[in-house]
Amino acid sequence: MERESSGQRSLSGRGAEIVSNQARTSSSSAPVSIPLFTGAAQPDIVRASQKDDMYLGLLMEGCHDAVRRVLGPHAALVHSEAIAASSRLLYYGATTGYGLQTLGEEYCDLLPVSAGVEGLPPTVFQRGLLVLLQAVGPALAERLTREEGEELGRWEARRGNGGVAAE
Repeated sequence: MERESSGQRSLSGRGAEIVSNQARTSSSSAPVSIPLFTGAAQPDIVRASQKDDMYLGLLMEGCHDAVRRVLGPHAALVHSEAIAASSRLLYYGATTGYGLQTLGEEYCDLLPVSAGVEGLPPTVFQRGLLVLLQAVGPALAERLTREEGEELGRWEARRGNGGVAAE
């Protein structure tokens, strides 16, 4: 979100820190201030996330429908987790991976910047890591929690009635 204050333009972006460096122009020795990147407001981040989720949901539906038409409904159901991960990889790879704003960030005028690196855009490595985590992170977290839940269920079954004496 752009904000004008006292002659300096500032932009908000996710995870941004305030940058207060000054640059010198070649034609004059007077310092020229660089725009300050301040953190985005919480409602803007939530709104951008909701917009991204909406578009990601539409993409997932389209991918799932394409797989269902080509391979059949059984294959689409069996591979639904892989379809969701592929859709997230496609969406975030086409936006964040190329250094562009996601549709939600664009809607809310947010710019992704690296925290602690003078408000510079994320590096190629950082963008790649973001795409990878956004694509496979939810599936990995779900699988880990599912395995933990199953282990807890087995432990409780071995334990019997949970240590409570029957009356």
